[in-house]
Amino acid sequence: MNERAGLEAIRDREVLITGGLGFIGSNLAIALVELGARVILLDSMREDHGGNLFNVEPIRDRVTINFSDVRDESSLFLGRSTCPAVLLASPADSPR
Repeated sequence: MNERAGLEAIRDREVLITGGLGFIGSNLAIALVELGARVILLDSMREDHGGNLFNVEPIRDRVTINFSDVRDESSLFLGRSTCPAVLLASPADSPR
């Protein structure tokens, strides 16, 4: 598969990014939205982790944001079991 075909494969795919409002997650989200992906951002907005809505301002109206913690199973989208890609940009093992 060539690089262009690989990039086209993301178009219209649903992608969940944990830590989506931090530096890495937000930049990844912007790139994926520009490629046509349907992006869901998950972020706990902990003060010491750098999450900020400003980071996704250019794509704010084209993403879904879930304010929750990956360590709290009850707060996640339990109905989103078909998401084909989950990208981890958050320190999920960090202490509360």
